Amino acid sequence: MQTWALELQKFFTSGGLDTSALMRATKACGDPELKALLPRLSLRDEQTVSQGMRLVGRLKEAGLTTEASVLWINTMISTLRMAENAPGIPIAQRVAFAELLSGLADSCRTDAELRPSLAQLLAMTGTFYRATRSMDKARTAYEEARDIYQELVRANPRAHRYNFAIALTNLGSLYSELQEFTAGRAVLEEARDLYQALIRKNPRTSRDGLAVTFSNLGDIHRQTQAFAAARTAYEKARDIYRKLACKGEPSQRRHLAQILNSLGNLHQETSTFDAARTALEEGRTILRKLARTDPEVYQYDLGITLNNLGVLHYSCQALEHARTAFEEARDIRRGLARRDPQLYGSALAGTLNNLGDLYRAMGASTEARATLEEARDIYRGLIRAGTWIERRSFARILNNLGRLYRDIQAFDEARVVSEEAQEIYQELERLSKN
Repeated sequence: MQTWALELQKFFTSGGLDTSALMRATKACGDPELKALLPRLSLRDEQTVSQGMRLVGRLKEAGLTTEASVLWINTMISTLRMAENAPGIPIAQRVAFAELLSGLADSCRTDAELRPSLAQLLAMTGTFYRATRSMDKARTAYEEARDIYQELVRANPRAHRYNFAIALTNLGSLYSELQEFTAGRAVLEEARDLYQALIRKNPRTSRDGLAVTFSNLGDIHRQTQAFAAARTAYEKARDIYRKLACKGEPSQRRHLAQILNSLGNLHQETSTFDAARTALEEGRTILRKLARTDPEVYQYDLGITLNNLGVLHYSCQALEHARTAFEEARDIRRGLARRDPQLYGSALAGTLNNLGDLYRAMGASTEARATLEEARDIYRGLIRAGTWIERRSFARILNNLGRLYRDIQAFDEARVVSEEAQEIYQELERLSKN
């Protein structure tokens, strides 16, 4: 491998931190176009993605030995990891990334030396498909990644157990989202046990994965109404993230805020409202500070916490507090939905539904009607390509709209939306039986 490629390999091996290796690669490279492309890889902006794509193309044109194949794959993984975490990447672009990764994975299948890279590619492919709601494709990719890591762990446990645990966590989380709770719990418990064994042998092992796994287990326990187990899992995740957040990393503070949000929702469901308010308000404080420095990254999470605070205040009949929280969440989510309606439209519609129902309870019928009808119109466009979750949410909006129409004696309109909601519920009942 040429000197510039070896230096570039060092840069990727460092996770993009060894910028001196990137500088040496740039200096040693004799190709003018590559020389211009390489420095961009140290940046964290949207252009990095497109520039990385061009670099990948140039490496492919150069002809792929096994070593160059690995370099090419590492380039793609590094570039798309940036894209995966970048805010504002449209759904269409995420779909393109998923298809690109899927095609790259296919090119690795015949080379036994590339099995670890194939597993990485499949894991990322699943993540991009999941972000675009292509759940069957996400499942296929995640399950194949798990199977490959299982095979790799048998051959070399030390090298591959950590990535195997990550693959299990991704798959268990997906199963949970698909309401396959028994399968999800089994996979996540295997991941939890693996993380704990790794940490016992090496306390310096990253604890992020264990915290994520506890959080996902908490979600499953909560949805299956095992509330005590959910609380234990969430609190373990919270305690890990609280320790990690003390190091000052914004991403860890974000994770802490996210688990506080989950814990707050659980406390609300179990009617421990003071504990719910404490958790949600702490999460809101963390996210407000983060959003001041980087609104594009953290506003989405702030919108979630504000919406959930609004739900809590509404449940406690603190209607003005609920209105303030919902309206702020609506404004944040409207801004995000303008950027990408497909990605953020359902979140906006959910807050509009909550706010419209609140306006109705406060006797503001005109505002309630405008708000609920906007939520309905957004969801009507989304459910055409949506999952059962979107259809269920759409039915709830129709129910709220039907109640409002009856309040204002618009009985014909009430009958139409109520019948449509009933049809959706019947369809969902048939799906659940199957």
